[in-house]
Amino acid sequence: MHTYANCVKALALQGGGALGGGYTWAATQGGVVCYSAGEYVKFTTLDGLAENSVHAIAEDGSGRWWFGTDYDGASVLNDGGTLL
Repeated sequence: MHTYANCVKALALQGGGALGGGYTWAATQGGVVCYSAGEYVKFTTLDGLAENSVHAIAEDGSGRWWFGTDYDGASVLNDGGTLL
């Protein structure tokens, strides 16, 4: 499955972002990408994301990440790294 993650719609920083030793999260047309220390992890519908076209990203007070999509609602990534 090909997804296009080069079109970033939103960014969020965790722990100062990738340049500060933390993580930079990117909501893209091809899923969610998490960057840190020159490496990245990409989440798509194959991982349980509601839709690959993600337009909003936010962390809640419990450390979970929420991803808002175009048409299929929101997905949440729990602190164990599982999409719900």
